[in-house]
Amino acid sequence: VDFTSLTDPVVTFDYAYATSNSLIDMLEIWYSTSYEHNYTLLTSMAGGAAGPLNTGGSTNLEFIPAAHQWATESYNLPSGTTRVLFRGISSNGNNLFLDNITFHGNCPAPEELAATNFTSSGAELGWTPVGVSGTWQIRWGVVGFDTLNEGALIPGVTSNLYFLEGLQPGQVYEFYVRSDCGGAYSSWAGPVSFSAVCESVNVPFYENFDLLTIPSTGCQEVINSNGDNITWITSSDFPASYSNSMFISKNSALEMNDWFFSPGVSLVEGITYSFNFVYRGNGAGSPGKLELLVGSGPTPSEMTGGLLWSDSDIQTSEYFPGTFNYIPVASGITFFGFHGYSTAGTGFLCVDDIAIDEAFIYWNGNNSSAWGDPANWFPQVIPNGFQNVIISSGTPNNPAIDYQGPECKNLTIEPGAMLSIIPGGEITVKGNITIREAAILNNEGLIILKGDLNNQNPE
Repeated sequence: VDFTSLTDPVVTFDYAYATSNSLIDMLEIWYSTSYEHNYTLLTSMAGGAAGPLNTGGSTNLEFIPAAHQWATESYNLPSGTTRVLFRGISSNGNNLFLDNITFHGNCPAPEELAATNFTSSGAELGWTPVGVSGTWQIRWGVVGFDTLNEGALIPGVTSNLYFLEGLQPGQVYEFYVRSDCGGAYSSWAGPVSFSAVCESVNVPFYENFDLLTIPSTGCQEVINSNGDNITWITSSDFPASYSNSMFISKNSALEMNDWFFSPGVSLVEGITYSFNFVYRGNGAGSPGKLELLVGSGPTPSEMTGGLLWSDSDIQTSEYFPGTFNYIPVASGITFFGFHGYSTAGTGFLCVDDIAIDEAFIYWNGNNSSAWGDPANWFPQVIPNGFQNVIISSGTPNNPAIDYQGPECKNLTIEPGAMLSIIPGGEITVKGNITIREAAILNNEGLIILKGDLNNQNPE
């Protein structure tokens, strides 16, 4: 055999043997460093009842091995080996079987593992090969996984750069690599930790923390401002929706001063966005404190946009809704920060089911029929060209437009409601108009429609 391409050649084989009447048979392995029949003894394996050759015990019947009565052995071969001889020596003991004789080099583990070129769903895994192997196996999973029983195995990798996809942004993973030397494997090298990057998100945005592996917070940046060992984590103890929520336990000695931040959310100036979430505390007698701020980055010092919502007396073990509308003053990436600031010794806090989407401006007609009166809208703002408008039914007054200039994004007229454009009035709809069944659009003025008309009321 030509071993010149191998580093430190090794012979590996499977064998099975049982003795009879404790007679000691023998297997010898010899090697030659020339192409002549000049051999040197490498090792011998004795049979008998207790010898290393025995895999099947003792039987006076002819030994035919079952699957569990096979074993595998490997021996390093001296430098310059060209031939290997297996010699069976019988003492009338019993049968000896050999199978799957393979020659390979020693299988060193790769070195210098690294993860680079991160995206929101992937990362490039790399390593430095050692030895002659050109094939590797990768095992990866959430940080802390058991390489024997957990993680995903990727066999047959033929390049020492591998782009791994299917990751959750912000989740911390780790990977191992081992050399595949043609059936022999090195030890696992690693682990090296890595995570996919957290990119900004668009609305609608929804986070229920259920895809995160406890206690990872993923793309929710966490800051422990009071410096204790208690911080926001994901937990399965008290979710509002299966299976996780954001959770922080109490500190008996220190006031809570802990933050978690949303990923950066891409928002547009002038659009009204609805922000909804649910929250709870420990229960009566343990008043928790939670507030929500807005800013340009995921740190307390960057929460310069001010306070959006707060509850300083959370004494419920049931989830309550938190909701508000937010209109950014400039387009760009916005971060929302949840700040727990409960006094020492009070109970835990939970937050779940965060949802951000474009809000709707609802006509309520409480004051008059004038489109341009904020008191006729909920919330009390006159719609602009970035906002979706719903004309609700059953209001004290139906809206009427008698001047030029009103704008909206999408316009929906609900069943039983009516919108009138009187002579001289004008509205620009930058999106679509939807007229529900039994709704009325009475147009005696001008409608500038830049999208589609969906008229569900043919009458």
